[in-house]
Amino acid sequence: FLGAIRSSAQMVSYEVSIGLVIVCVLLMVGSLNLGDIVLAQSGGFWNWYAFSGLFPMFIVFFISALAETNRLPFDLPEAEGELVAGYNVEYSSMAFALFFLGEYMNMILISAMTVVFFLGGWQAPLDVSWLEWVPTGIWFSIKVFILLYVFIWVRATFPRFRYDQLMRLGWKVFLPLSLLWVVLTSSYLVFTGTLPDLGNKQVAVVQTVPSREVTLAKDGTLTVSSYFDAAEDRVDEIHTPKEKTYAETLKKFQPLKKGETKRFVLDENGDVNYEARHETD
Repeated sequence: FLGAIRSSAQMVSYEVSIGLVIVCVLLMVGSLNLGDIVLAQSGGFWNWYAFSGLFPMFIVFFISALAETNRLPFDLPEAEGELVAGYNVEYSSMAFALFFLGEYMNMILISAMTVVFFLGGWQAPLDVSWLEWVPTGIWFSIKVFILLYVFIWVRATFPRFRYDQLMRLGWKVFLPLSLLWVVLTSSYLVFTGTLPDLGNKQVAVVQTVPSREVTLAKDGTLTVSSYFDAAEDRVDEIHTPKEKTYAETLKKFQPLKKGETKRFVLDENGDVNYEARHETD
């Protein structure tokens, strides 16, 4: 029972810090999409969040990951050399191996999360043409393997913490530091004007036209068909008496690719004709 309480306290203590670190990354990106987080770090390793103002959060995240995966020096719930209990004694053979496989699967998962949040995901460290021939999965795997090496390196290097040291580090160091960094990150984004533009999505007010063809370009412009005199108008400049938002119909379309337009027909209710054809600009 006491071992379960100790293990639960350790997980809660460091999960709070991990959550606040992820909040800092999401503030920088302005999106919960993992692909957007990776693309926000494109352009070279100097744009990776691990080498930017989030470097302290990268360290906090990785150390907290050690505690979450119960690896040395945070393996207090399953200290093999001290605790004569648990799966180290109760299980053997493949049952014992499955516990260790689960531990290493956790290491791979947390390493992959670290790569996505701080190390540019599947992108090459240099934005040069001669590295484009390397598959993106290779870059991602290399980064994950490097972090796994650090996991094993730390296990063989550092001694185990006492339990009071474990709790002090989580609650008196990592939690205040991560909270402070959330405030500093948001303040920096607001005062420098670099806050992600969450409104720059393909959502707009569009004219409700019966049986008319309208083409929405990726740059946010509408090209109305020859039934109208207007050629190209900005989306946010087109309004209707009903002020019908385009967000309801736009959700039913996939995002436009670069240089692509989608042609569709609005009926008299302002709904989209799904049999509309697609054209490439």
